[in-house]
Amino acid sequence: MNGLQKTAWMVLIGLGLVLMGLMAVGPERINPWLSSLLGLQPPVPVSEPLVPGAEEVSSRVLNDVHEEDVRNLMAQFTSYGSRVVGYEGHQQAAHFIESEFRRLSLEDVELERYGVASPVDKGGQLTVKESGEAFPVYGIWPNLVKTSTLPRNGVQARLIYGGDGEFVDFNGHAVEGAVV
Repeated sequence: MNGLQKTAWMVLIGLGLVLMGLMAVGPERINPWLSSLLGLQPPVPVSEPLVPGAEEVSSRVLNDVHEEDVRNLMAQFTSYGSRVVGYEGHQQAAHFIESEFRRLSLEDVELERYGVASPVDKGGQLTVKESGEAFPVYGIWPNLVKTSTLPRNGVQARLIYGGDGEFVDFNGHAVEGAVV
């Protein structure tokens, strides 16, 4: 490497260090002439959006909302069973929410009713023939519009355990005609 190449490399390394330094300190601390030459501009400060009363609400939440109260509220709300439309828990949860809104003195609280189609599963049971032991069972949510159905008198079949439902979980089982 001759002297000219060595000098060129030193100049490039020096410029690189200067540019890295400029990036580290930011354009607001650099000579205005150098900033305009390099096209650097200080970031425009972003003002926080003004939300009327936000600090007051934030302060009230921090002072008035306690973990135990939230746990108790959620325990009551989740005690209604299924809250899916058409089930008893749906109505109970709606009335609970309405009463809580009113208790909190929220304005213009209204309960609107409208019809909606929703499958309702009244449950069934799986009875083990040998022992007579019975277990509650429920259908899965419908695939598109078809709900899960069984004949009125039920089904009698061999029951096998399907593990995670992977093909390997069925090895060694006679699956045809069985309930998994």
